[in-house]
Parts: sequence; structure tokens; C-alpha cells
Amino acid sequence: MKNKKKIIICTVAAVLLLITASVFIYINSPRYIIKNTVMWYEKEFTLPLFCQKIKFKYNKQNGNYTGKFQISERDAYRLWDKLDAANRRASLAQNAMMRAFKRDAHEALKEEIMNATVVINAFHIVNRDNIKLEKIYPEDWMAEEDAEICAYYRTIPRYMERVTLFQDVLRGRPPECYIVIYKNKHDKYYLCIKRTDFSDWDGPYRK
Repeated sequence: MKNKKKIIICTVAAVLLLITASVFIYINSPRYIIKNTVMWYEKEFTLPLFCQKIKFKYNKQNGNYTGKFQISERDAYRLWDKLDAANRRASLAQNAMMRAFKRDAHEALKEEIMNATVVINAFHIVNRDNIKLEKIYPEDWMAEEDAEICAYYRTIPRYMERVTLFQDVLRGRPPECYIVIYKNKHDKYYLCIKRTDFSDWDGPYRK
């Protein structure tokens, strides 16, 4: 009887240890980190469950990271669709918010409107044909010279002092995530993400 109790106790302890270790590994994984930063409010954008990590550099002190992952063509277009949907949602939220502020009625706005992640299609800002890859990502391993850029976005948590849920600004401004989905000459698809507070980079739009 005592041996049976010991076995049960040891089994329970082993299961709890396994669960704790699994949770610790997950919350420190690129998938979890990206899920909580690219779309900090909706949390819809994340890495595909099955993809190959090429590289992931993460700075826990400031939250900056750079990641590159090989993904399938199907996942590439799924992520693209998610970004497009978030871009449209962000535009609608922004329009609703501006109308409310003009009427001084922003306190009546729904939480999802006030706090929706700002998602910007960067192709609308820069000329697609004249994109300089070294300005998208300064790391030489991030983009290939023969890359066919499929999607290029940046996301920013909407921030208004004492108004939005997001208040954790870095150096006076919200951090930004830059996202590129591209295909190389071997028809392999890659997802590249850079999150920065600009302490390690001047950004693609600055000279």
C-alpha cells in the first residue's frame, strides 16, 4: 500500500514538473513572444505551428527581437490574409475613433476600437519596386537579394497617454514590428519579423 502511494506521489510530481517545464518553454518560445507583440491586443497573428526556425534573436531587457522562419506557401498566404484583415480592421477603428474624438465622445467607444493594433501595409508607403532590402532589415541574414517580396507590414500598439490600454512606451514611443513575407528563387517562403524600440536600428523610413 505504501509503495502504491509513493508511486502515485512520484507520478503526480513528475506530471506537474513536466507541465511546469512545458509552460516555461512555451512562454519563452518565439511563437508565444510573437503572439504577444505583433498584434498585442487581438493576438491573432502568430507563427504557424509547424515551421522551421532559421534564426531568432531576443533581447529580454528591451523586448527587441529579430526572427526568420521558413514557412509553407499555404501558411504564407494565411498570414498575409490575417495581416490584410487586421489592416482593414485598424482603418475602420481609426475612422470611428477620429469621429468620436471630434464629438468629444471617445469615452463611449468600444474597447476593441480604442485598443485595436495599428497595422499598416508598408507597400502603400514605399514604392514596391524600389524597396531597399537592407533598409527593411539591417541584419545580413534576414533578406536575400533575389527575394520576391510578397507582403510588407508594420504593426504598432495604439497608444494615447492615459487613454489606451497600452501605456508601456519605450523612449517616448510605442515599439514597432516590421513583417516581411517573401519567396526566394527556389520557391521557398520565409517570414521575417523585427520588433524594435529603435535603439538598435534607425528604421526603413529614415535616412
